[in-house]
Amino acid sequence: MAIHHLNILVLVGATSFLLLENVTEGCTCRKLHPQDHFCSDDFVALVKVKGFGKNDGRHVSYHVKVKKEFKMTHKAREALSHGFLWTSPYESSCGVFLGRSKYVITGYVNGEKALTSLCGYVKEWTTLSRKQRKGFRKLYQHGCRCRVLSSFQSRLFGKGLLSEKGRYCPWITVWDGDKDCEGLHSVCVPDNDTCRWLPNRVYKRCMKQRQKQLDTERRREP
Repeated sequence: MAIHHLNILVLVGATSFLLLENVTEGCTCRKLHPQDHFCSDDFVALVKVKGFGKNDGRHVSYHVKVKKEFKMTHKAREALSHGFLWTSPYESSCGVFLGRSKYVITGYVNGEKALTSLCGYVKEWTTLSRKQRKGFRKLYQHGCRCRVLSSFQSRLFGKGLLSEKGRYCPWITVWDGDKDCEGLHSVCVPDNDTCRWLPNRVYKRCMKQRQKQLDTERRREP
């Protein structure tokens, strides 16, 4: 099983926490933009979770029905055709817990199993922004030549180590939660030998509001 499918990054030093999310005992995941999940995983699908499935001792499964394939390798399609999505039974081992709902789920294939984890992208469809839904449907695939790096990563690694010829977009709103303008409202696309955030009305308004808030906070500083 390839390590990159789990999106697990082992880092040294206190600054490592600037790159991580879903940090639990035994489970450490790198923070990824939904576009990077789309580009790197074996499958990206909208699935309807029907209920709990099997337990083989190492993994548990959910009965699922694939409602829409956004991206799918042949092996992933074959694995999901059995109607089971597998994960660890423990959150400490990056297992996910799913309700009876529709989810966008990314994952990988190990043997004959389609697996997902906390290090993948697992979100209820109704919670996605309009741009994220459009991204999974058709936009993210156009940005797979690019990488999305947090501003810390882009400063740390520069243009050479992680992205050839600077083909990445700096993700400056990565930790802004529901005000994550780039994660919620934009796509990183190629632009000649570089990459850039694709502008749109909602994204521009979000960034403008963010800058206004930052300016207000600076004025309040003693």
